[in-house]
Amino acid sequence: MKIVIGILLASLLCLICPYTWANKLIVNSRYSFYSNEDSIEIIVANPTSKIITKLSASHSNSLIDARYTINKDRPSCIKFASSELSEGKNIVNCVITYKDKTHESATVSILKYSHKPNEVKVDYLNGGLIVDGLPFLPFGFYTSSNMGDLALQEVYNGFNFLGPYQKIDDETISQRKAYMDRCAQLGIKVHYHINALIGSGHNKGKQEITLSEQRKRDELLKKEIETFKDHPALLSWYLNDEPLGQGRDPKLIERAYQLVKELDPHHPVSIVFMMPHRANEFANAMDIAMTDPYPVPGPLNKVPESVDHLMRHFKYQKAVWLVPQAFGGGEFWEREPTAGEIRAMTYAGLIRGAMGIQYFIRQAPHIRPKSRTTWNECSKLALEFQSLVPWLYSGEGQIKLTTNNPSILAAAWKYKGSLLVAAVNMENKPLQLEINIAEQTKATQAEVIFENRKTAFEEGIINEFIDAHGTRIYVIENPNTTNLENVSLNNLTINPGFEYCPTPGTLSGCYTSSALAPDYKGETYFIDSRQAVEGLRSLRVNLPEPDCGLDFRFYKSIISQGTSYQFSVWAKCTADNQATFSLKLDELGMEKTFTPTPEWKKYNFYFKLDKPVSTVHPKLTTNGKGTIWFDLLQLTPEPSINLSLDPSHGAKVTLQSGTTNGIIRYTINGGKVTGGAKRYRNPFSIHKKRTITAGVFVGDKKVAESSRTINIHKAINKSINYTIPYSDKYSSKGDVSLLDGVTGSTTYSDETWMGYEGTDIDLTIDLNTTIKVERIATNFLLSVNDGIHPPEKIEVLLSNNGKEFEKWGEVVLSEGSKQAPPSILPVTIDRTAAKARYIQFKVKSQGTVPPGFLFSGTKCWLFIDEIIVE
Repeated sequence: MKIVIGILLASLLCLICPYTWANKLIVNSRYSFYSNEDSIEIIVANPTSKIITKLSASHSNSLIDARYTINKDRPSCIKFASSELSEGKNIVNCVITYKDKTHESATVSILKYSHKPNEVKVDYLNGGLIVDGLPFLPFGFYTSSNMGDLALQEVYNGFNFLGPYQKIDDETISQRKAYMDRCAQLGIKVHYHINALIGSGHNKGKQEITLSEQRKRDELLKKEIETFKDHPALLSWYLNDEPLGQGRDPKLIERAYQLVKELDPHHPVSIVFMMPHRANEFANAMDIAMTDPYPVPGPLNKVPESVDHLMRHFKYQKAVWLVPQAFGGGEFWEREPTAGEIRAMTYAGLIRGAMGIQYFIRQAPHIRPKSRTTWNECSKLALEFQSLVPWLYSGEGQIKLTTNNPSILAAAWKYKGSLLVAAVNMENKPLQLEINIAEQTKATQAEVIFENRKTAFEEGIINEFIDAHGTRIYVIENPNTTNLENVSLNNLTINPGFEYCPTPGTLSGCYTSSALAPDYKGETYFIDSRQAVEGLRSLRVNLPEPDCGLDFRFYKSIISQGTSYQFSVWAKCTADNQATFSLKLDELGMEKTFTPTPEWKKYNFYFKLDKPVSTVHPKLTTNGKGTIWFDLLQLTPEPSINLSLDPSHGAKVTLQSGTTNGIIRYTINGGKVTGGAKRYRNPFSIHKKRTITAGVFVGDKKVAESSRTINIHKAINKSINYTIPYSDKYSSKGDVSLLDGVTGSTTYSDETWMGYEGTDIDLTIDLNTTIKVERIATNFLLSVNDGIHPPEKIEVLLSNNGKEFEKWGEVVLSEGSKQAPPSILPVTIDRTAAKARYIQFKVKSQGTVPPGFLFSGTKCWLFIDEIIVE
């Protein structure tokens, strides 16, 4: 598959790679094979001090039209069109030119095959796998073929593959087909064990294999490969288990490997080693090198040491996986690992370069491991690791760092201007943690992901404590990957792109329920960090059976009567998907169903709110069998009418539409918007009360229309002094909120209401100059089931000097509180016009909730919005 010139040794700094490399060059194909890619990549890893100045490639004695990129701290790359090579095996000659005018050549074997839907590639640059065209970070476990509903249980926990030990014969073929079919339904892959057919049985090193027995095994192996090589659940072939410990000849394993690859070149083959320092003896018999150090109850150092051995042999040449210990209580192991030891071993493997995790062993419900907390930790780690995929697969390489203690292992990866830093404490005691990062950055804080907090990052240093056998995972400068063309500044849903994820893999900001059946059939939903329309994440939903479905009821959005809205989501699906999805607004009786495609596409519908409804819960429902990804679920005013106050005490109006190919037309006098109305191109200013009506047109068709009355009055944007402070819990936009031209809805949490808890309102407006005051109006929110009650009295006083005030008007509300749905109470005071510069506005609260109401006897709330002065 490849010819490697030398073994990469190097004196790469132990800050990055703790293992020692041969001071040689590695040239290799980036992928184990190519199928439907448009381009071919060759990686050139040069650990020496020699500086590369040029790279070139040729095939069949002809120079390939290739581009090359020379990198300092990560492998350089030669890239060219895949059409340059024919299907099958291609030998490409690479020439590396150095600054000192010397040259070095290397031949690389590039494999090119026809595409298969279930193909799995190894990405030698990152060490991971590519499945269904997406990065796949293997995280699973060993088990037995008699697993019952274990796959159903563990796919829910976030594991993406399993590897059952199994007997292979004709009598049990139906059992193997059944669990493979079920795994494919559930969306969990299988690391398929064919170990039993190669060499002596496990722990039977003296077992003799006769020629007839070998022929029988060969036929069974061929039949097994032919039976399952096209199965959608197949991830890889598990060829052999600890061959050195079992005394198996490398030639025997190589022979089996060649047989497997002849029958199925589209899937990788693995071997696990108990003596990883000798794994290179089997270099020609595998694509994935695994190691299974089982250190507990002793020190955990054997784990990073074992991974180091494999990385020394195989970096940029094979995938490296770790098999962490998840058992104990017999043989050489007195006890199982604790949850902390499981965490430390797993992250130690990742930090040292393992790009696959397969725990040994899971036998449900409490056979191995016996401890629920130990296995729960494995499940938690499964979700954490998938959140790290953008950095681990970026190809941008690791960066230099140091730690203050050799017992703390750490590594850092780059992705689009951000850094992911992982640290693990290998000791069973808390330690002071100091990480010094060489990368230049302007960041002053590091986000501690999985802990929902931040910590200081000063002069490239993180300094805090780390728990016994604990981990700390940081992101420094979140990547700016948002496609602003797809994001509306006026979106009303929270967490529309599923980027906020305080609990790894878990959807935030909604309730979820089973749509079609009360019993669990294996429906799963996870935050997926492998693809997105914007940001880093999307929501992946897998429905294993035709009568499956999931409902997602998102956190409430506040809407306004008379406004048009667009409800939209981006979606894509797998090629074999049969499921559909719907966008719903139950409060309005609205629903539209869609059939997704394998490419990202925006799905939407428009509506105009003509009912007295102030809140809705956007809902996404799925139905049928298949896998769908969702991103950017938005509910936006269409078009949105936004205002910002200007120094002249007017307002600048901005109109925005999220409709593709849509144009906006508008009127400013409340008139109807037609195709002949003025087209919106730039923000415009208004200096008196106006009703803006705006419509979105696609071609000649008006698809949406919204109206908004903007209250430009004599006190807008003026200064205000609060004698009695408002509550910090409901402060709207702060001091300016009551004079910003914005009025509230019947929802107390819409951020337009200013709240007072158990106190009166007492404030003074400074108009900056003396004017004629004719009318003062405001609104109060009434929502008694939320503890928000009407005031008893409103009083207005006027002054020219801000010291001596005269009463100008008063309104007494004698009816008090009533049981009723949320509503708005308008209050107007208009008296004989009077000149004044200062307006004192006083509101008497009921103080406490009256008897007969919810929260009776506690402090009641006053909620007020805009104070309009005319």
